[in-house]
Amino acid sequence: MGVYGSRGEVATINEEWAENIENHFDYCRENDIALAFSAGEPHRDRKLPASVMDYLKVVESRTDGIIVRGGLMAATNSIYSDEFLSTCRRKDAGQDDPIYFCVPVATEGLKLVCRPSLSHAGDPGHLLASRWDEMDVCAIFDHVFVPRNRIFLLQNDADVTIAGPTTWALWYVACRQVIKSEVLVGLSFGIADYMGTYDVPENRAMLAEAVSILEGLREVVINAERQAIYSEEGLAIPNPRLVALARVIDLQTHTRLLEITRHLCSTSLIIAPSEVDFNHPEIGPLLNHYIAGEDPRAHERFKLSKLAWEYLGDSFAGRQLLFEEHSAGNLSRRRQQLMDHYDPNPVIDLAKQLAGIDVAR
Repeated sequence: MGVYGSRGEVATINEEWAENIENHFDYCRENDIALAFSAGEPHRDRKLPASVMDYLKVVESRTDGIIVRGGLMAATNSIYSDEFLSTCRRKDAGQDDPIYFCVPVATEGLKLVCRPSLSHAGDPGHLLASRWDEMDVCAIFDHVFVPRNRIFLLQNDADVTIAGPTTWALWYVACRQVIKSEVLVGLSFGIADYMGTYDVPENRAMLAEAVSILEGLREVVINAERQAIYSEEGLAIPNPRLVALARVIDLQTHTRLLEITRHLCSTSLIIAPSEVDFNHPEIGPLLNHYIAGEDPRAHERFKLSKLAWEYLGDSFAGRQLLFEEHSAGNLSRRRQQLMDHYDPNPVIDLAKQLAGIDVAR
């Protein structure tokens, strides 16, 4: 959507590339194509010059396309996808910047190197990881041919910037975080109910804080959609200023929401027997008698604690937190983006008026 929404700017330097974008968008829509993408380049020692890395670049141009070599990082879900989209735009390496193209994942020379899986397939105590370990990948382009009709943008003297993907990507992140926040707030309320601690004043204050985090983020996302801006072609785009604000709110509050949920769960996060334990012929009856006791909802409480552990404590939780804090830019970077979209003049004028200063000067 982001690349598609920027095709007008691309057309100013190369109408063929803009046509390629439109045609490929139609192709993906009509054929239900699963698309993975990455703009992340391999990390390097920033004290060293960019020349120490062989970044993604065009190594050969032909009448029927180009040959690219290099690597991209954090290409989440690409091993499950049909196509791979490069949205690489580099500022410091001095090589073929930007490089936007899309090729089938099965293209010869495209190699996907996966991190170790965090999945626990079939384990009832790991319901999230067993189904939703996204898998992060290093994508290596080892002399990969990109057909001419799959090229969307290459290095250009006009310095055209495709800004659309950033807004769409951050809007998607914000939508995802609303859902994650809903689950965390649900866990917080649920655990407080099962533990009989809902009426503890400290816990009620934390629950109120958790609700304010969730509902504040939700309202900003909804208003980003309600206050959409429109491209020249009439394409509605989530309001970039509010999308940037949503990302800042998320990064400022997500760890606090995790902390609240962790506090309410207490040590039940660590010590929560699973259904496998309760169904064990020897241990199960003992657990039911001494650990679950006469509490008719104990098994449900343990299930909720297991879910909370996946969100808060195990390797799956650690990966999720690291991904959310850094995959779409850290807090400092997103605050700067918010400032880039924010016009302070109306509030400055208001303050000046109240101070008796002529705003016309």
